[in-house]
Amino acid sequence: MQNFRRLAVERLARASGLDASRVDALLQEAQAGRGDFALPCFTLAKELRKAPPAIAAEIVEAFEAGDGLGVKAEGPYVNVTVDRDLLARTTLAAVAVEGDAWGGSAAGEGKTVVVDYSSPNIAKPLAFHHLRSTMIGHSLVEIYRAGSWKTVGINHLGDWGTGFGKLLLAWELYGDDARLEALTADELVDLYVRINADIAEEKKAGGSDLEQRGRDWFRRLEQGDPTARGLWERFRGISEAEFDAVYRLLGVSFDCMW
Repeated sequence: MQNFRRLAVERLARASGLDASRVDALLQEAQAGRGDFALPCFTLAKELRKAPPAIAAEIVEAFEAGDGLGVKAEGPYVNVTVDRDLLARTTLAAVAVEGDAWGGSAAGEGKTVVVDYSSPNIAKPLAFHHLRSTMIGHSLVEIYRAGSWKTVGINHLGDWGTGFGKLLLAWELYGDDARLEALTADELVDLYVRINADIAEEKKAGGSDLEQRGRDWFRRLEQGDPTARGLWERFRGISEAEFDAVYRLLGVSFDCMW
């Protein structure tokens, strides 16, 4: 499509007498159903001393049609349409020649872009919204790479905060140290659900002991308590393994995941 746009700019410049760079700056996407490109003539009215619709009509009259380009004046706009059959043929021919390099550019050379992925929370399964944002992030990275950008994909895990303190409390209350090495992601979810249900019940009764104990566990984690840090590392590792299995199925990897 870019080749057709360049051709449209050249021919609109000749038809209007304007510099090609100015036409390029003015040319925009046409409204749906009205073509592919649109040249608004509002800004030309003062210097040409004519109404925008009259200017558009004159440009269309002088426009050199053909080579897949059609043109039509619609009010103050010159709308340009690209022949779809020709667009398909030229695109497929270019893809056949260029292969995976088709569509790439050097526009991003020397530039860096950081893309943030789904950032799931520890001790919970990946949900649909995580898959959606993961694939959006992956698509963006692939697009930027094709444009010669240096990409940095980041997947920041939600493994900190009072919520994790509650999980540590759940292990204190319901966990079995003998099962720690064999603990599964599903069991972590069960622990998280159970502690939150118990906290909710306690709150209904007017209590807040469990909530405070969860905060205390997180404080211990922040302060580097060996027990809290050891459990944090174990729970995090279990969740990472669960996440990685899904990411491998999706063909997605990250530059950083923490």
